[in-house]
Amino acid sequence: MMEDDVASDSSAPQPDYLSDLPDEMLEYIGSFLSDESKSQWSLTSKSMYPFFKAERDNFQKIINRLLTHALQGEQNEIEEIIKANPWDSRWLFYRGTATDFSGRIYEKVTLFQTALLTHNVNLVKIIEPYFDKLPNEAEEKARQFNKAFPNGFPDQTSYDFSTLIQVITTSSDDNILDALEKKQNNTRICEALNIFRKEFTDLSMKEKYFNPQHLIEAFNVYNQQFIPWSFNQLSLFWCQIIGYIQRYLPAYYAQVFCQRLDSLVEEKKSFTRSLTFENDSKVFYPLSSSSSGLGFDYAIFDGELVYITYPYVHLGFEKLCRANTTELLKLQCGAQCLGQPVTDGDTLTSRSCCTIS
Repeated sequence: MMEDDVASDSSAPQPDYLSDLPDEMLEYIGSFLSDESKSQWSLTSKSMYPFFKAERDNFQKIINRLLTHALQGEQNEIEEIIKANPWDSRWLFYRGTATDFSGRIYEKVTLFQTALLTHNVNLVKIIEPYFDKLPNEAEEKARQFNKAFPNGFPDQTSYDFSTLIQVITTSSDDNILDALEKKQNNTRICEALNIFRKEFTDLSMKEKYFNPQHLIEAFNVYNQQFIPWSFNQLSLFWCQIIGYIQRYLPAYYAQVFCQRLDSLVEEKKSFTRSLTFENDSKVFYPLSSSSSGLGFDYAIFDGELVYITYPYVHLGFEKLCRANTTELLKLQCGAQCLGQPVTDGDTLTSRSCCTIS
């Protein structure tokens, strides 16, 4: 009889002491566990499953918010979230989804990968020290890099502006004026501009890894045509080609154009990380209209709305791109080249980015 009692006692449900712990303590314990371990733990009792599901859902919202802040250039907000939970490093590994100001959707990416894809080297440098705290910091950083760029940074080419150049060059001044006034008619320039907008929009939506070659080449065209073209032809290309390309800049680059480029590059002034123009109360993002403003009526330069400008204004932007290329290539070497150093001779060709210290 006593043996039966013992057998009965041993098969009885054991008290679920963990479910009595405060939620804050469970969250702290859970921060040291892998997703798989937490999944197994959630199956141990009816009380654990909803807790960890809710905890996972809540953390996923935090990740998506971090990515949104990254895509909107809100670096201070990112640092506040990270510093609020110094013991929780899950944000380094969790993937999320967010949309930038231009409508590009970034899916299943980490914060580190988002910074790489948008050329935000400043944010990369903020994240890197947290990798250093991991026992396998080099491997984890390389894993995330290689996931985003399995073949290294892709070769990038510019949009082909040759048709636009030819049409602008041969169009009458009346037709150019109509285009500046955004009149929709059957002229070749009107048709060429509509085709450009559609093609460039489609291209930008596909290029999750930002391609600065489009803007650099557009600046080059403007420089080359500064003497041959009339005032109105230059203004049209500046406002509706260069300006339209700027509509698809990542927030990080938009913030660059909200300041004077030479003050950032030559004078080494601090980067304000603002989307409000330095010399105007207006903002770069969000865009106010899909058919007016930036890319239709003006482009942005040196923190101002500009309708036409002098040549070679791109030199500061290109210099920033060159400086950043080395930084990103160092990351690539660390991930794929077994620590081989980047040579000093590397130049800005098909790989180009932007950094500001």
